[in-house]
Amino acid sequence: MDFSATNPMKVLAIIPTPPDLPPLAWVDEIGKLSALYGVDVTVVTGEDAVINNITRYLHTSQAHVVLWSGHGTADGLLDSKSYLVSGEALANQLHSLPPYCAVVAACYSATRSLDSLQSVVEEISLQGIH
Repeated sequence: MDFSATNPMKVLAIIPTPPDLPPLAWVDEIGKLSALYGVDVTVVTGEDAVINNITRYLHTSQAHVVLWSGHGTADGLLDSKSYLVSGEALANQLHSLPPYCAVVAACYSATRSLDSLQSVVEEISLQGIH
């Protein structure tokens, strides 16, 4: 697929900000991504980056790339209310409307929890999303 200003690559950047954890330095990175020719970035962050809103954005954005940048644990990713989003739950959301690519940048997202056989990234990969 060719991307251009009239047919941009749509990137959905999900950047939760849990109140009890330090903020991440993402503004500069998203600015550089947004400056690329043929790339249209939608950022979901702050109070908007909670489970229900994230699900809505995933189903309405028609994103080619989903980028999740935030805090995580071995059991999943944290939304802006510090609620845990499991790898399986995220994988199921992504599988129902597959983007071309999903990027998960969160601490411990590649670590297996004691209660799961797969890590967050393995759960997403098992759903056929790379």
